[in-house]
Parts: sequence; C-alpha cells; structure tokens
Amino acid sequence: MSIFDNATDLLPGLLPAAWRGVPFFMPDSAHDVGRRVLLTYFPGIDMPAAEDFGDYAGPINVSGVYVGADYVAVAAALELAFRTPGLGTLLHPWLGEKTVICERPASIRFADRALGLVTFDASFTPVTVDLAPVTSTLSGLLGAADLVIASAGVFITASLVGASAVAVLAHAHDTASACASVVDDTVADAPERPGLTPNLAPASAAVALAVAADSGGAASADLAAAVTGLGGPIAAAGITVPAPAISPAAGYEAPEPPITARRAVTLLRQIAAAIAGIETLNVPAAALALGARVAALAHACRAAADIAYESRQDATSVRAALDGELAAVGELAADFAQDAPGAGAALWVAIADLRAALARDLSEIIGRLPSVITVTPPYGISAWLVAQHYAGDDPRDVVAMMQDLVSRNRLRHPGLISSDTIEVLL
Repeated sequence: MSIFDNATDLLPGLLPAAWRGVPFFMPDSAHDVGRRVLLTYFPGIDMPAAEDFGDYAGPINVSGVYVGADYVAVAAALELAFRTPGLGTLLHPWLGEKTVICERPASIRFADRALGLVTFDASFTPVTVDLAPVTSTLSGLLGAADLVIASAGVFITASLVGASAVAVLAHAHDTASACASVVDDTVADAPERPGLTPNLAPASAAVALAVAADSGGAASADLAAAVTGLGGPIAAAGITVPAPAISPAAGYEAPEPPITARRAVTLLRQIAAAIAGIETLNVPAAALALGARVAALAHACRAAADIAYESRQDATSVRAALDGELAAVGELAADFAQDAPGAGAALWVAIADLRAALARDLSEIIGRLPSVITVTPPYGISAWLVAQHYAGDDPRDVVAMMQDLVSRNRLRHPGLISSDTIEVLL
C-alpha cells in the first residue's frame, strides 16, 4: 500500500503527507506561532520591559501513521529520511509544502497488537518564514486542478507522438471518439440535458475535428486539448458566476445556471467511471483514456469548490469520494511513469498535488460547517420540542430547525416522531 491507495476504508479521515518523499498519513498536527518576546525585570519596578525580537515560527509537531503490508519497508525509509542531514521538504496536508529541519530525534513505534501499522512522532522546525500574503486554499485548488488538466494533455500528446503504426493511432482515435460519446450519453440521460447540450456540442465537435486532423499524429496536441476539455463545459455550468461590478438595468434577472455544482460533480464522476470502462488495446489508447479520466476528475474538483455544503459530513463524503478516485488514477499514472518517466511522472506528481490541495480547501470548509448528529428521541415527542431543545437559546432559529427536522427525517407528522433515531443539524 502506498500514499495513493484508499486507506480511508481502514481509518476514515486520513490525509496524505510526506517527509523527504516518503509517504505517510497525518491524523494529527500542531505548530507554535507568535512573537519572540524577551521580558526583563528591574528592581523596584512592577512591570517588566518587553523586547520584541521578531516573528516566531515554532516547531511543527506531527503524529504520523502508515497502514499497509509494506509498513516495515516504509518505516525503514522513514528512519533513513530522519537520519539524513540537512534541510528537507515536509508535505503537510494543511500547511502545504514546508522546508524544515528535524531538530530532535523522531520516535517510530511498532506494536504486536497492530500488525501492518507503524506510527511515529516527530518535530519539524521551519527554517524560512514566508512573509508573502497567504494564498487562499481555493486558488490553490483551482491552480492544482488546472495543472492536472495541462499535465494530462502533455501526457496524451507524448503518448500519441510516439505512435507510428497506423493501426495503433487509429485505435487511439477511436478511443478519443468513445470518450466524447461517453460525455454525450451521460448528459443525454441527465435531467439537465437541455441546458447543457448547447455548451457541450462545441466540445464534442472539437474532438471530432482533432481526430480528423490528426492524420499520422500531426495534431496530437490539439486532440489532447480537445479530450481533456470535454468536462470543462459541465464544470463551468455548475460554477456560480460572480455578480457584475456594475449593476444591470432595472428589471433584469440573472439567468439560472443549467446545473448545480453538486450535480456537475456527480456527472463528471460518472463520466470518469464510464471512461474507465472503455476497452483499450495499446499503450497510446490507454494513455488517452487515462488522461481523459484524470481531466474529468480535475474538472470535478473545480466544481466541488463551489458546492454549498450543508454539514461537515456532507463535505467529508465529497472529499473522500474525490480523493479515492484521484488515488486510483494516481496509481495508474505511476504505472505509466515507469515506461514514460517524463510525462507520466509529471502527471503523477500533479495528481498528488491536487489531492493535497483538495484536502486543504475542503478541510478549511469543513471547519466552518455545522455537524449532523444522530439522536434517539423519547417516543411520541414532537419535532417542535426537539427543535426547542437544540435551538431554544435563540427563538429565531426554532422554526427553521423544526422545518429542517421534518424534511431531513421525512417525518409524516411534526407533532409525533415515530422513528427510533433522527438526524439533527447543529
């Protein structure tokens, strides 16, 4: 098992991290920040003199874990990484990439009651302080998604350029047409088809034109751009358009988006899953299908940033689903990287960066969301009394909570809760 396997089935909520390139998962982290202040006391004076020596970037204390059959080998790699002198790179799921030094010895632990598991505690000291403005997690996610789409295009182009046989290239062209058909068929079955079809028609036509122009591999870059852009119109349709700086004329009503961001993510995930089922008979065709699948998931990550999440559980489920699918395509990209170290390795690294950016952005969103709890109410109690119990401190919220209880739990009558358990949004 590696960092790109879906270990969340074993321990839900794990976030990927790495130290000197050695992968692990980071369930817990803490770091000290503040100012370096020296207090000086003088005889006969109650108040000390405070001298400010500047910014203090304290150590980053990390609890790491790795689960897998190769846990002993990973522990040995971590030991070597901790023994290596000098500065190193820590890929932190929340803080991003940090240049640090391991100032104190780390503690690596095994247990006979937890075979297949290695844990460790380490303290990393940052050696540089970035005084530049902090980049938002949203811009980091969108930038990482764009990088994955661009890397997928380069990956497809490199695979097609190397195809010299006519039959091999023809099968790759058939695969590109099949990817476009998958997108058209998925949208055709969706209720939002009337609003999406006008935007998707140019994207499908671009694939057909690129296939026709790619005689002998002459337009491989155009074909790669067309294939990786198939999911773009769906993601763009689900993203809310910012309000104009200049207000429109009186009576103007902004058009409703043809699809919600949540539905856009669902459709793009369905497209990625359908592309995975396309049969490929040679390496260029398999690379094209993988690039199209990766690009669809990257577009889904862009749309996921615009979802109006209702609760922490809601956002966590979306994060886990996208992260698991990105992990799967990351494994496939790693396999291609063995034969094509250039484009394949770049795509693999870009997918890893997107997973980290997705975790950072959605983790920040999750921290601001309310939580859904499951309670067992007394038999025969009304939804109004439950709402009074949880929202009674602010009477303005009682009615809204009662309505949410009725709709969320599909109560037949608000005056009598007959369910054994109900969900409450706090």
